[in-house]
Order: sequence, then C-alpha cells, then structure tokens
Amino acid sequence: PNPGANYKSSGDYSDMRVGVTYSWNWGSLGLIKDNFTWGNNNFGANILSDKAPSYSRLQLKVQPVKWLDFEYFHGSLSSEVRDSARSYTAGVKQRNVDVRKFMAANIFTIRPLKYLNVSIGNSIVYSDNLQAAFFIPFMFFKSIDHGIYNGSGNFGGGNSQIFFDISSRNVKGYHFYTSFFIDEISFSRMWDKDQHSNFVSMKFGAQRSNLFDKNISLAVEYTRTNPITYRHFVNTTTYESNNYNMGHYLRDNAQELAFKVNFQPFARFNLSVDYRMAQKGEEYFYAGTTDPGSSVWGLNFIENKRWNSDAIQLVGRYEFFNDVFFSLDYQYQKVS
Repeated sequence: PNPGANYKSSGDYSDMRVGVTYSWNWGSLGLIKDNFTWGNNNFGANILSDKAPSYSRLQLKVQPVKWLDFEYFHGSLSSEVRDSARSYTAGVKQRNVDVRKFMAANIFTIRPLKYLNVSIGNSIVYSDNLQAAFFIPFMFFKSIDHGIYNGSGNFGGGNSQIFFDISSRNVKGYHFYTSFFIDEISFSRMWDKDQHSNFVSMKFGAQRSNLFDKNISLAVEYTRTNPITYRHFVNTTTYESNNYNMGHYLRDNAQELAFKVNFQPFARFNLSVDYRMAQKGEEYFYAGTTDPGSSVWGLNFIENKRWNSDAIQLVGRYEFFNDVFFSLDYQYQKVS
C-alpha cells in the first residue's frame, strides 16, 4: 500500500513535488507535480490513489455555487514503453525515447443535502499525440474518443473510465461512504455468469467518531476489484504511470477487508491499531479479443487464490510540540 517511487539506474531515489497555483474566491488554476487521491477511503483509494509516483498536471478547481464542486486535470504520465522510431544513437550509446502518454479526468460533486456529497466523473488515458479536445474540462471523454479515433476501435483509441463516489455524514458521529470505478461494463450481459464483462472496483466504508463519548474512532472498509479492472491490452494506454497502477494498490481480481481503531487518551498522544486481510486471484491473460482461449468475459472472482496477506499494525505517536513527533510502530504480517 505504500506509494511507488522512481529510481535511477544506480539505485538512488529521487522525487520532486512542486506546484504553482492562481486562486480566486470561487476557484483555482494550477500547474502541479504532486500525489493526490480521488475517492473517500481510510485504506487506499480505488478511483485515483497515490500509489503511482507523482506526475505533472494542469488542474482546475471551481465552486460556482455552494452545492456544486468541479475538478478537472490534464496530466502527463510516464509510459515506460520504448518508442523505437524516435529513439536514436547518441555517441556510443542509444538515446531511448518513450511513447508519450497523457490523462484527462473530471469529477462533479453535488450536495443535495447538508453533509451529503454525491460525485460522478470520468477519465481517459491516451497516448502518442496531445489532443486539444481533452483540454476541454466539462466533457464526456469516451464520446470524444470515438470521434478522434473513428474506425480504429479499442486498439486505436484511448482507455476511458467512469466513476462514482458517495459520502454521507448525516448521522451524527458516523461517516458512510462508497465508491465505484467502472472500467468496462455491459448492462445487457451484466447478470450472465458466462458472458459478463463487469470490470469494476467497488469500496464500502464506515467510520464512527467519538465512540462512548471518548476520543475513540472505529473504521471498517471493504474493497473488491473484479478481474481485468484497471488493465488494458494496449500497453501505452494502461491505467498506470511508471508501471504503477493509479487505482487501488492491489490491482485487479483482489479484495481487502480492513479495520482500524484510533484512541487519544490524552492531549498530544495517539494510539492506533489496524488489521488488513487482503487476497488476490490469478492474473488472466488479456489480449482484447473475444476469440476462444483469450476472452475475458465471464471470469470468476478469485476462482483460484494466489496470494493472501494478514497484517496487523500498532502505532503510538506523541507530539512534543507543534509538528514535532516521536512515534513507535510495530507491524506483523503473514503472507502466503
């Protein structure tokens, strides 16, 4: 679950996060290179997570009225797919050039009631050349994709997604949330166990604060990601940057059940314990066709369990003074 990182060939780690933003009273526009997430979570987002290393993006945020938020970005991703046509000899070595890879995404958040947020958004990962149409913020990108790559099909176009997120704090002391990431779905085949293509990740979570009128909080969260979700058969339009998945850290054909208890017995001292049970099934071959032997329709969820992890973590942290902490962490993990 830790964020990914880039390493130089010598093994040195290097990362730079920076941004410049212009703001006004109901919005902001910025050029930013940083990690960020979309989707409510306590144990890792499944819409956009911070698993992938930071990447540069042009970002727009507006709140024209109190009940509506809108966010858009266009980002430059790292494909790590060699472009042999643009690579060339430089001195005694080869100058390697990667295929250019980009992402555009937006999300609308509506508040029909106080403390209730309903969000819907969509995104597209595309490659090779910048497309001006994807810089238009308020767009359904899949429809634009059909027009730009007309006749090329899935192998010639971009890789689009749609997602939802609902967050409710309408019951005092409780936070309920759920998020859905839809990579592909067919409503006509949704309930056909042999022909469905439900490439979906879903998350359900709840948190109780101030339990027993003490400084105790309890959180529980379940995440399920069906086979093939987040993946794509075109290696330059995968839902990845630097080969790190930008969605949930367990990737596809996986599930996680997690609990966390947080307790603050006195000022500046915090104790927490969390438990995670995570499982992954096999990774199916994905060629992008419905030919016998390569079709991914009708796949069963974790039919053969290939990986299992049970982990418990205890953390004690004391703040000596503002933003200066001492912490002690113990973690036990059993992986099979």
